[in-house]
Amino acid sequence: WIYGGGYMSGTATLEIYDADIIAATSDVIVASMQYRVGAFGFLYLSKYFPRGSEGAPGNMGLWDQALAIRWIKENAAAFGGDPELITLFGDSAG
Repeated sequence: WIYGGGYMSGTATLEIYDADIIAATSDVIVASMQYRVGAFGFLYLSKYFPRGSEGAPGNMGLWDQALAIRWIKENAAAFGGDPELITLFGDSAG
């Protein structure tokens, strides 16, 4: 689960994102992730990266999401999940 907030605010711990019911009534494991938002996640820094750089100026929040997805895939079996059956969903910017 990736929460929304227009890349400016938000958190996976909001009560409205509580996945207890879906996890209890479905054959799923729900994993929520945190990612940096606002200036910490999307501050535009391209002038500090040389042209052609492999860096991702201003997209640290998306890097956080990619890393979390990789971690979920690598560790799904430890939680009883199948790393080949992962569904990604979210709200708004998520």
